[in-house]
Amino acid sequence: MSFEEDNIVAGVETNGSELDDIPDEDKSTLYESEDKFEEHEWFDDSFNDEDSNDERLDDDSSDNDEQLLVAEIKQNQDNCIVSLEKDLAESEYEISLLLLDNELLTQSSEEIRAHCSSLSALVQSQTQQILQLKTMYLRSVRESIALQGYKFDASILINDDEKALFYTGLKFDVLNKIYELLRSSAERPVVSSCSLEDELFYTLVKLQLGLLNKDFVRESKYRKGSCHVSGSD
Repeated sequence: MSFEEDNIVAGVETNGSELDDIPDEDKSTLYESEDKFEEHEWFDDSFNDEDSNDERLDDDSSDNDEQLLVAEIKQNQDNCIVSLEKDLAESEYEISLLLLDNELLTQSSEEIRAHCSSLSALVQSQTQQILQLKTMYLRSVRESIALQGYKFDASILINDDEKALFYTGLKFDVLNKIYELLRSSAERPVVSSCSLEDELFYTLVKLQLGLLNKDFVRESKYRKGSCHVSGSD
């Protein structure tokens, strides 16, 4: 709006009686100016309204963006919570399995210790029984030798693997080969009433059965001291 239009409008608003002094032609011009002024103000208002609408649209768009961002953040948080809960459940399950394994291992260890203790006691008991049986066995061997009605010497082993294994722990063929090896190199007393075969026999029987020299003297044809047998009485 021009300076003249401002003055015209101001004159109309402040003093309406002055219009009576204005010619009709000037009045029409004044009215047209007022109409143009009003149209100009409407255009300005319209332009301002459009700016306001744009601002509201921008604000609405910003609000929508913020809401979407908040929704996305919340969704991510929910996903993280679900993932953490899943990991926690898996960890609790693994811990429960480890606790169960530990309990089973503890029970197994206690059972193993108890079983080992029981086996140890059983071994000791059986060892005592074996010693008793061995003592009874040797006693029975001595009694068997004492009850034999024939001479007790190497001749009883001839071609009899069962007797050879019982008295010497060796088969007759093995025993005979040992004798053949010793016969040419064995050192013996000048005077001896005991043959090399019998000396070897008595020595092996003594080692195998744990007998004493007196056991041989009592049942053999030799007197005590007349036959050299390795080991002490």
